[in-house]
Amino acid sequence: MTITARPDAVSRYLDAERQRDIDAMVGCFAPDATVTDEGRTRRGRAEIRQWREELAGTLSYTITVLGRRDHAPELSSVPVRVAGDFPGSPVRLTFRFTTQQDLITELHIAP
Repeated sequence: MTITARPDAVSRYLDAERQRDIDAMVGCFAPDATVTDEGRTRRGRAEIRQWREELAGTLSYTITVLGRRDHAPELSSVPVRVAGDFPGSPVRLTFRFTTQQDLITELHIAP
């Protein structure tokens, strides 16, 4: 019998991002999670969904994962290259994840 480990929340989020699956992305977050992007913080799954839907509706872009560093079981940094139809493209950003009980509790996106 083969046992396959379920991908962790960070991997699931990045896979959902690549597939543009907003439901799967939002499902990676704890109910009271926060996301900080472009200096604005969204709290809870409803605001996180709204943030993702706004991005999907206004920008066309691709994300390339450049690596991953796990600082502790609950802390990961993922440098990415984002290219698309926005001023300054492409940009390099770092997604900093905090997880708890296999859900993302905080995502901070910054250069």
